[in-house]
Amino acid sequence: MRMISQIFSIWLIIILLLILPATRTTLASGPSEKAPIPNVDFEVAAKRVDNHARGNAIYIFRLYCALGACSLEQLALNECEDSPSGLAFTPKLNEWATWAGNLEVKLLPTNILEVKVFQGSHKMLPALLRLTFRPELPSAKQVSKFQASGFLDFSTKEGLRGHTPVEFAALPDSIQTIRMDCPVLLRGLEKEAR
Repeated sequence: MRMISQIFSIWLIIILLLILPATRTTLASGPSEKAPIPNVDFEVAAKRVDNHARGNAIYIFRLYCALGACSLEQLALNECEDSPSGLAFTPKLNEWATWAGNLEVKLLPTNILEVKVFQGSHKMLPALLRLTFRPELPSAKQVSKFQASGFLDFSTKEGLRGHTPVEFAALPDSIQTIRMDCPVLLRGLEKEAR
C-alpha cells in the first residue's frame, strides 16, 4: 500500500510539473499582458501650434516614470496678461499622475510612450501626448519626437463651451535661451492693516 501511495505521489508531481509551465505561458501571453513602462525623465519645451493671443508663451512638459508609475507636469510661462503692475505673467502648473487616476501611460512598439491625460474628473476631457525616445539605463532622458493634442485652455472666460483643443509643437533646438516678453508676477504676503 505504501508503495502504491509513493508511485501515485511521484506521478502526481510529474503531471503537475508538465502542466504548470504550459499554464504559465498561456496566461502570460494573454491579451491582458502590458509592456512594462520604462523609467523615464523627460523635459520638453513647446509652443502652441495655433496663433493664440498669448503670443510667445512657453509650455514645459515633464514626464517622470519609475517602477511603473508616472507623473506629468505642464508649466506655462510667458502668458502675458494685464495685472495691477502692468503686463506680466504668473507661472501656471498643471499636474497629473497615474496613482491619481488622471493619467494613463502605455508603451508602444519602437520606443513610443503614449500618454493620455484626463483634464476633467472621471476620465473626462482626454488629451494625448506621444513621445518617441531613446532607451537608456537607468532612465531615458532624450526625446526625439513630441506630439501633444487635445489640451484645453481653461484660462479663457469661455468656460468649456467654445473651446477648441490646443496642439503643441516642441521647440526645434535641443537647448536654447529665450527672453520673456514680460516680467513674472509673484505674490508675497499681504500687508497687515494697522
